[in-house]
Amino acid sequence: MQKTLPDLPGKFLTSLRRGIEKEINMTSKKNKRDPYEIACATGAKRKAEVLEEIKKCPVKYVSYGDGDLGMAVPRDEAITDIESMDPITIGAGTWYPCDRTGKELTATQLAAATLGSSRSEAKVKASRENGKKGGRPVENTTKIENVRKAIVNGQQVKLFDVRKYHDGGWFFYATFKAPARTANKDLTQYIE
Repeated sequence: MQKTLPDLPGKFLTSLRRGIEKEINMTSKKNKRDPYEIACATGAKRKAEVLEEIKKCPVKYVSYGDGDLGMAVPRDEAITDIESMDPITIGAGTWYPCDRTGKELTATQLAAATLGSSRSEAKVKASRENGKKGGRPVENTTKIENVRKAIVNGQQVKLFDVRKYHDGGWFFYATFKAPARTANKDLTQYIE
């Protein structure tokens, strides 16, 4: 007489039946062992594999279980929860690393998590010192304003004002002239 698995509550039983029942029936016919005992042994093996995989994974969040995929759980809580599970309820032991929203991580994100932080103590120190000095320096320290056409000594020219960045503010520097047909983007060539 073939034994069947006991009726256990929970969402993992369907996965267990799907993923392991064939193996249980074939193994129980060959070895004349109790199917429940085989399911427990198979579940314990898969549980150990899942725990080992999750412990090796360097991410903060994982998603696991058949019905809960997509829900982010802190990795340490997931390990504690899986350790407390009955071996038969582990089911297929499906899991993946994810961010805190439950979205699966890409290979690049996993590599970054494995390599760890790229900020060394020297970088942190330099960043703090730059912050005390007012942060990153402004890349463009010259601003052209008030471009206008004028006639100087009988020639048509463009006049423009230049402002320079200094000590956290923009200050008037000078007014320059350029030929009338000069494009506004090229006016920097005429700053002396």
